[in-house]
Amino acid sequence: MWDDRRRWPARQLIAGLSALMIAGLAAGCETPAGQQQDKSLREATALRAALREESKQRNYAHIVGTEQGKLPPNYQLTIMAWLMTDWPLARHDKPHPLNTQWGATPFGGLACGDVAIIDPSAPPTPRQPFIASFDSAGRLTEVDVIDAQAMDGVRAARSDQDPFWSDRYLLKKCGVAL
Repeated sequence: MWDDRRRWPARQLIAGLSALMIAGLAAGCETPAGQQQDKSLREATALRAALREESKQRNYAHIVGTEQGKLPPNYQLTIMAWLMTDWPLARHDKPHPLNTQWGATPFGGLACGDVAIIDPSAPPTPRQPFIASFDSAGRLTEVDVIDAQAMDGVRAARSDQDPFWSDRYLLKKCGVAL
């Protein structure tokens, strides 16, 4: 029992110091390193909010520009020319033919479809959906060929601040199952 009495003040002292440290932290007593971490966290949060807002603006601009656009009569040839010259998977030393299936043109300057490369010396490539946007003058402004990794991002996009949200919106308008 005598040992317990000697330990009791030590336990009270430890408990008191712990309570004092917790109260000090709760009251906002911070070290300079803690203040620096808070500042870095605030800056990172502000940067993330700015990037989300920029993504949101880009998404709406993409959609509005496409809605106000118009398809030229030769839109399929224009898209094929882009796929053959600018699509990274189609650019090779020796070009391969493309198997393109044309989909819906639900509104304005939006054309949809899917594409695969035909290479007899390689295994077949999976079909990849694409969306093409034309401006109000009928000029091609953007072609998004959506590979499997990007499709995961499109499926996960839930808010207008997600980078793939406009692609998700346009693909749904084209009738692509997500």
